[in-house]
Amino acid sequence: MRGETITRKIAGLLTVAALVAFCFLGWEEASAELINPGFETGTTAGWVETIPAGGSISVVSAWQAFGGEWFDPVGGSYFANLKTDGPGSQTMLTQSVVLGAGEALKGWAGFDSRDFLPFNDGAAVNILDSLNNIIATPWSADVATVGGTTSSPWTEWTWEAIAAGTYTLRYEVWNGLDDTLDSRALFDVSSPVPEPGSLMLLGSGLMGLALWRKRRTGKS
Repeated sequence: MRGETITRKIAGLLTVAALVAFCFLGWEEASAELINPGFETGTTAGWVETIPAGGSISVVSAWQAFGGEWFDPVGGSYFANLKTDGPGSQTMLTQSVVLGAGEALKGWAGFDSRDFLPFNDGAAVNILDSLNNIIATPWSADVATVGGTTSSPWTEWTWEAIAAGTYTLRYEVWNGLDDTLDSRALFDVSSPVPEPGSLMLLGSGLMGLALWRKRRTGKS
């Protein structure tokens, strides 16, 4: 009888832990939520566009690279397609997000290299701090590394915040030296990942809740 009472108390404490974890985790996810992360609205809603004259940003369901390779969505039905313009210009998509320490952003990127050296077009995923300084580049590609008139496949990238704060996720593509051949950068499914400690706390709490419910059911 005493052992059962102790078990009940432990289960109750774990249930409380589950509720606390749920509230905490829910707040973290809300604070870290990107708007329209995978462009599943079929638009760039939630993102800020920077498009130089001659550049473009579109949301597509498939794309054939210059070398013939096909890109399909990694998740869902759509992804973003950014085109360069003239020498040194940048076409960009940006969105700010609040992250807790240990939370991460992740996504997929590809590069359709439509030029050749010395015209070194390139693309990148950059993370900026609250002062608009680039603090990380979790993915990048250019003509020099990929090769001329070819493409790099979808590549997964991830970046983890060391400290809590507001960060800006920036997708970009740029042109090198000429405006004759314009390369493309492709981006899909960027999403925040809760810190592991929160997930463990939630899991242990839910296990306690399940145990408590099972014992109650067995008694009735």
